[in-house]
Order: sequence, then C-alpha cells, then structure tokens
Amino acid sequence: MSELVAMRQRIKAIETIKKITHAMRLISMSTHSRLRSRKGHLRDYKEALVNTIASIKRVYPQWNHPVFTPTIKNEKQKNLIVIIGSQKGLCGNFNHNLFAFVKKNLPETPYSIILVGKKAVETKELESNSIALEFSDFTQNKLLSIAQRIADYIWHAQIPFSSVILFYNFPRTFFMQVPKKIQLLPFEEDQFQKNFSNLKHPEAFRWEQSPETILDFLAHKLIQSFTQDILFDALIAEQAARFVAMDNSTRNASNLLDTTRLAYNKTRQAKITRELTDLVASFQENLGT
Repeated sequence: MSELVAMRQRIKAIETIKKITHAMRLISMSTHSRLRSRKGHLRDYKEALVNTIASIKRVYPQWNHPVFTPTIKNEKQKNLIVIIGSQKGLCGNFNHNLFAFVKKNLPETPYSIILVGKKAVETKELESNSIALEFSDFTQNKLLSIAQRIADYIWHAQIPFSSVILFYNFPRTFFMQVPKKIQLLPFEEDQFQKNFSNLKHPEAFRWEQSPETILDFLAHKLIQSFTQDILFDALIAEQAARFVAMDNSTRNASNLLDTTRLAYNKTRQAKITRELTDLVASFQENLGT
C-alpha cells in the first residue's frame, strides 16, 4: 500500500508543478504582449529625434560633441560595456548563452562595465573590479529610469568613453533569442543621412536657443532613447524565453503525469488481482477441507 501512496503523492506534486508552469507561461505571454505594444511608440520617438538632429545639423554641420562622436585620445580613456541579463530565472539557457558570448567579445583595451538585471549582477562569470553601475531591479516600470541613469553616466563622464558597447539577447523571433553586440557610441554619422527627403526645412524651426545647445540636448536624449529601446528588446526576449521554457515544462509535466498515472493504474490493478487470487485460493482451500 505504501507504493501506491507514494505514487499518488507524486501525481499530486506533478499536477501542482503543471499548474505553476502553466500560470507562469500565461504571465510571460501577457507581459510580452504589453511590451510589444509599447515599443512602437518608442521607435517613433527615436526616429523623430534622429530626423530632428539631422535637420538641425544641416544648418550647423560643424557641431561635434566629444561624447556623441568621441575624438579625444587619452591614455585614461576607456570603453564602456553594458551587459543586460534577465531579471528572473526559469528561461532556459538565456543567460548562459549571453555570458558566454560576452566573454568571447570583450575588448582587449581597458573598459568599465554596467550590469543590468538581477541575473547579470549575481553571476560569478562576470566578476570584475571595473563595474561602474549595477541595476538589479530590471522590470518594465524601471526601464525609463535605468535608461536615464545610463545615459547620464555616459554624458557626464569626466573623460568621454572611446566607445559604448551593449550586449543583450535580441528577440530574432518569438521562439529564438540570440546574443547580440551593438555599438551605441560613437554614433554612426550615416544614420543622419537617411530619409533626408522627410526632414523639415531649417526655416520651419524657431531658434530660441543656439543650434549647439539644442543639438547637445537632443544628442543626450537620443542616447537615452537608444538605450531604452535595447532594454525593451532585452526584456521582450526574456519574457519570450520564459514562455518557451514554461511551455516545454508544462508539456513535459503532462507527459510525465500521463506516464505516472498509467503506472499507478497498472500497480493498483496488479495489487487488486493479487488480492483476488489470494482470496480465491483461500476459498478453494476452505472448500477442500
């Protein structure tokens, strides 16, 4: 009887796990949908910033900010590496693949590191004395504040960074997230040369401040918006990876539940058969006497 009790307890445990993984699957899908719906507005805002900067640069082409397009060469100048991991686990090999990719692509020159996401902050694979900032609370509500702090750190650095590189998981498709490396700074001048036909003519603006002041302000905002856009992608990829992992776990739990129930029924039936056999044998013995 103890064997059947143990199997019943195992069936209940599997059923509980299946309910949990199914609930997490639904939560991940819901969060993923909300993030996707918000990302379109951010993309429009980013494109508007690029077009506005391009329009003003047509009037003031000599503008060149040392942070936005660094030209200073200094022995103390460093690269800045931003590594964006996940906030939670239960998303397969999401973080392992990213950290392995980071190790292979770290620059040989000196660099500082910014870690985003609880799993990136906690990992032992990225231990370093050059960590400048850590953000262990990487959630949907914190995206803007994290992007602002990273942009401020870049913009107000005493010595401009020679480059700013971000590592994160990019959602290539809903079912495939791949580690990606993207250079945020120096900003490619070619991005200002696109879609010139859609730009406003300089006379459409009212110049209440100098073009240099306006461009400095917009460049800072553009760094922030690009960072926020990448953070959005990383969080979308995390939710998709967790959905896939929880969906697979739910299916595995269903298969294991079916197998365990079948084994339980077979064991129970065999026990009943043995008891009937013993009862019949005992009855026949009594008749014989």
